[in-house]
Amino acid sequence: MAPTTSEGDAMSAAVAKLAQLRPGVRGYTVADLHTLPEVGPRYELIDGSIVMSPSATSAHNMIARWIAQLIEDADPGGEYVVATDQSVTIDDHNEPRPDIVVLPAAYIDDSPFPVDGVQLVVEVVSPTSALRDTEIKRVLYARAGVRRTARARRPSAAS
Repeated sequence: MAPTTSEGDAMSAAVAKLAQLRPGVRGYTVADLHTLPEVGPRYELIDGSIVMSPSATSAHNMIARWIAQLIEDADPGGEYVVATDQSVTIDDHNEPRPDIVVLPAAYIDDSPFPVDGVQLVVEVVSPTSALRDTEIKRVLYARAGVRRTARARRPSAAS
């Protein structure tokens, strides 16, 4: 069945919704983020700023899937699960979407889920989000108490 709304329409709806919101002194909140349309681009809330990310490339998704499978094969045990592209609520002004996360199994049906108990976050670095993936989110996860973070990069064609 064909979607009823194109991605362009979804982006327009998101922009229109953002124009209606009035961020507070510290920026947008998780509640503001959750008013945006669920179809179309992915959104993250980083330090009160809503970040709209383009669709991931096939190469990006393939790398994330490989890493997630390796982690699953290492058997994180029954109390943890491996998830991809899921929102994690850190506080009222931060809800990033890590590419891969090892989280408590108790949160398997929650989206977003709280940062409590997250064991590992992996970001697959994209050219469009390199600074955010390598620095900003790393600091954000550390402040939230996530003890293990990793970054993966696609090998360049020249190497």
